Amino acid sequence: MIKLDYINFHRKRWMYLLDLLDEYLEPHFSILDIGRSPLTALIYQRGYKNLTTLGFPISKTHLDKLVKIPNSVPHIEFDLINCKYPEKWVKLPEFDAIIFAEVLEHLCVAPEYVFSYFRSLLRIGGYLFIQTPNAVSIGKRLKMIMGLHPYETIRMGDDPGHFREYTKKELFDYADRAGFEVLMHAYKNYFDLNGLGN
Repeated sequence: MIKLDYINFHRKRWMYLLDLLDEYLEPHFSILDIGRSPLTALIYQRGYKNLTTLGFPISKTHLDKLVKIPNSVPHIEFDLINCKYPEKWVKLPEFDAIIFAEVLEHLCVAPEYVFSYFRSLLRIGGYLFIQTPNAVSIGKRLKMIMGLHPYETIRMGDDPGHFREYTKKELFDYADRAGFEVLMHAYKNYFDLNGLGN
């Protein structure tokens, strides 16, 4: 069972993203969710049944014991670090949408590689939904003023945490270079981190 504090911490961002999906997608659209998480289960429960996930082996994330996702949702094993090697890209049918939520900051690979791979997986007119922390949020600026480091250290163990966070301009530049057209952007404060926001 997933801890209640984890669910409560992420609830606002999940609900915001689900509402965004409803605004842009149709229930029959094919969706690729990067990672397999509680969000995957919520997307499925929201009525998006044509769903596939991509990422680490499920056994490596231990999510097979934590998240109840129907066996009908296929999972493709692929380490996004390998996006820098086009010859290693997993070939898949084109999708109507890709969900890339709170993953980019965990990758130690240039985003250009990842965006290019995703572009190859989307049909013409498809959507890429990205959620990622704002590297220059007010909360982080305030921490710096107070002499506090605004970013977490890279952790030991299997989950190193965040390698790099990005600004709006950086994300727009990556999207443009990969051939995407930005349709919308929003700053959202989902998390209350010691009153300083995210």
